[in-house]
Amino acid sequence: MARKLTPELLEYLAELARLSLSSREKKEFLSELNKILEAFSDIRKASGIQHLASSGAVKLSQLKSKKALIGALADGLLARAPDKKGRYFRVPKVGRLE
Repeated sequence: MARKLTPELLEYLAELARLSLSSREKKEFLSELNKILEAFSDIRKASGIQHLASSGAVKLSQLKSKKALIGALADGLLARAPDKKGRYFRVPKVGRLE
């Protein structure tokens, strides 16, 4: 189960970010951020890698499964891309550097 973001923690984070949130915004953000945390928890469970970043020790089999998962995700994203070249997304130019 994912860790839940509490209203107190949200207020603390907003204070650190120097954000002033209304009661309605706090309620909406709390709901949205908890959904995001739950999604990351689901991804972690699906990958089979628990606490990889904080464990320090990584087994070779874990790296291989993580690489396979990332490859599958990348392939899925590329398959849905409106414009691609090989294994890269093609995007319009945003601006010019002078």
